[in-house]
Amino acid sequence: MFSDDDQEAVVRFVFSKDENVELALRVIAAGEAIRERIIKEFLAKLEDELWRRAKELGESWKVVNDLGKDPFKRWAQVYITKQEWGGLYAVFLEPEKPGPSDFVLGVWGLGKKRPKDLDEGPVREALQQRFGRGMTNDGCPFYMWADPYRDWGDEATLCSFLGDRGSQAARALSDTMLTIARATEGIIDSVVQDWSKRQQKG
Repeated sequence: MFSDDDQEAVVRFVFSKDENVELALRVIAAGEAIRERIIKEFLAKLEDELWRRAKELGESWKVVNDLGKDPFKRWAQVYITKQEWGGLYAVFLEPEKPGPSDFVLGVWGLGKKRPKDLDEGPVREALQQRFGRGMTNDGCPFYMWADPYRDWGDEATLCSFLGDRGSQAARALSDTMLTIARATEGIIDSVVQDWSKRQQKG
């Protein structure tokens, strides 16, 4: 964020000419559109980086960027998932609040009709060992704050999405998502296989 001195310097510059004031007011009016463009362009970088890195995991992995369609929508996700998981799991990034803000990363179960009898304890334990305690809920065995990229409405975060810094941010987030995928792939494979076998017997 700007310091008080920085803000005062900007205000002095704006009010030094009427033309500057008019331009500043137009920028303010276009603020949400500017923010949306910054976020969408960053999400495109992140999606490209995830597709490139997902190839390291194997051909059955795919990337989905639902957040890019509406970057201000709560719970819209960017995620990577494996074909063999049958839509039951994904490694995700999403905002917990509209804005977007309160971004989290973790392992999420896809779909509103996701079964409740999946043995998710091993998934949670593997990620707790890797990242610490984290958080959990009924549909999510593990998630954590996407620090330092938690609030995408923050001026400093938006600036970090520009140019080379944006490429670095995309790599940082994709690194974390790939780390989660590697830590849980074998475990989730087993969880899904065991669940599928129980369904066949039932």
